[in-house]
Amino acid sequence: MRILVIDDDISTVDVILSNIDWERFGADEVYPCYNIASAKKYFENGGVEIAVCDIEMPMGSGLDLLQWAREKGYETQFIFLTSHERFDYANTAIRYRASGYVVKPFHKDMMEEELVKAVQNVQRRSDYEQAVQHEEAFRRAIAYVEASFLRDLFDGQIPSSREAVLEEMKKRHLDLAAERPVRLVLIDSGYLDAIEDQWEETARYETALSSLAVSLLQERLPLQEVFIYHYDEISYSAAVLDGDADEELLMEISRELCILTPKELQNPVSVYLARPCFLWELSGTGERLIKISRNNVALKGRAFKEEDPLLRQNEGGHLLVPDKIRDLLTRRQAKELLEYCRFEMEHSAAKGEIDKTSLLEARQDLWQGISVFLDSHGVQNRELFSAPSYTALDRHAADSVLDMMRWLAVVVTRSISYVEEVEHSDSVAIQAKNYINAHFTEDITRTEVAASLYLNPEYMAKIFKKETGISVKQYITDCRMEKAKTLLAARDVRISEVAQQVGYDNFSYFSTLFRKATGMTPVEYHNMLVSS
Repeated sequence: MRILVIDDDISTVDVILSNIDWERFGADEVYPCYNIASAKKYFENGGVEIAVCDIEMPMGSGLDLLQWAREKGYETQFIFLTSHERFDYANTAIRYRASGYVVKPFHKDMMEEELVKAVQNVQRRSDYEQAVQHEEAFRRAIAYVEASFLRDLFDGQIPSSREAVLEEMKKRHLDLAAERPVRLVLIDSGYLDAIEDQWEETARYETALSSLAVSLLQERLPLQEVFIYHYDEISYSAAVLDGDADEELLMEISRELCILTPKELQNPVSVYLARPCFLWELSGTGERLIKISRNNVALKGRAFKEEDPLLRQNEGGHLLVPDKIRDLLTRRQAKELLEYCRFEMEHSAAKGEIDKTSLLEARQDLWQGISVFLDSHGVQNRELFSAPSYTALDRHAADSVLDMMRWLAVVVTRSISYVEEVEHSDSVAIQAKNYINAHFTEDITRTEVAASLYLNPEYMAKIFKKETGISVKQYITDCRMEKAKTLLAARDVRISEVAQQVGYDNFSYFSTLFRKATGMTPVEYHNMLVSS
């Protein structure tokens, strides 16, 4: 695969070339270009699969190169670099089928994400071209091209207009009834990481789900295609059927799928059935179903029609009462708080008055209450809940009532138990001493010591001095001086190295502190020990 990186800024090109593992994306040729003219030579001499290209350049813009490439018949995937998100740029890029764009300054993760999409598009195009070249596999090729066409429609790779769809069908030599409606069925399998916990490989699960869905649908309804789609770390399967497919029969099959997947695939799914739409409306229809799916936080594992009223108008106000949350936390009644939250959320769900927005508000109310509770006891909440296991729970907390209760159970239990641990000041002082004893040779202050205990520095320092009679700073200094005494006893030791070994870069400052602690300079102390 040949890839060009095109930018008039040499340093930008160098950064991109050196920071991307090109072999991972199947690139065996990667070339830098600093203007449009030199880039065109590569196109004309063997072609280019992917072009990472700046939009604004003095000797011809990236959009000019895109337009030229399309007019010449090149199907190169363009990833644009831009310092500005401008509508006129985006409109031209969409019209000429750009793969994507990355906003400067360079961000490796964003670039790699766009490269993955571009490589997938190249592979699709390559597969398509190979399929149509083999006349002996004509029927199989046509079926594949149709499936690829429907996937591209759903994924927004083809503009959502009647004219663009008809033109693309003509290019791909497709003989589909473009004016005939289709019906989209979206299957929500949940988050990819949850699927991986059960199946290890997401692809294995998705293949099994597709096979199950196809077997159920093809037996009774005309099925055009089933394909996989990932959006915001969620696995979706999309089925496209004829628009005149029997709606009640389709709902019956969808309910059957919801029943079978937990038993056969160990993973529940929710199914959403769209109203009939034209091919050029497929992408917008998919976006609507995904939005409905994301907003469904209470009724998982069921089948719905697009027009079903999943949510009735809430009467207003919060799901949870903030004062009630704070009161139960203050009294450390974890069980009662969890039961209160579960009852209120399930009660609202049963009335159809809970959605993602209301769950996000509930999470905010709960987090504010927990933050106030922890802060009142000197505990830094962000440090306490910085572990990956907590951040994963937090990220998914508002996805469903069940996810919210999982998050809440962990956070409330952890908060109350840690506050009770902190209140035993002996344990705080001992833990602080243990940390200092292990790290006093480093550049540490009371801030680092407090962070190791998830405590506010002022609160920790107050408890430490109350228990030990000295400040944290003094204890760190005492540890360093005792270690320095031991090191200075060696006959061939270098005094300046002793200072560095106990955590001081400034020798004069070390000498001052040592003399204050011992009544002698480090040199005098060393000479005294050696001579004796």
